[in-house]
Amino acid sequence: MKKIKKVELSHDCVMSSLEMKNLQGGTTTTSSTNCSLTCPNGSSISITSCIGTCTAGGNTVTCSGPTSVLTKFCK
Repeated sequence: MKKIKKVELSHDCVMSSLEMKNLQGGTTTTSSTNCSLTCPNGSSISITSCIGTCTAGGNTVTCSGPTSVLTKFCK
């Protein structure tokens, strides 16, 4: 295994959450949306902080983001 040398920074800084997100996720989208739906049985489902397109209709709520899709269904 190759050894990695310690790196000394010329100045310290604290990155904001947005800067860290862009570093890890590689996306430049900064706005998020929320959507919810009331199910036929009276319960509700929702997705919050969707980075992408959030849609609600029928019996599903879906968040379509740059790297994945999340769908929640009524029970």
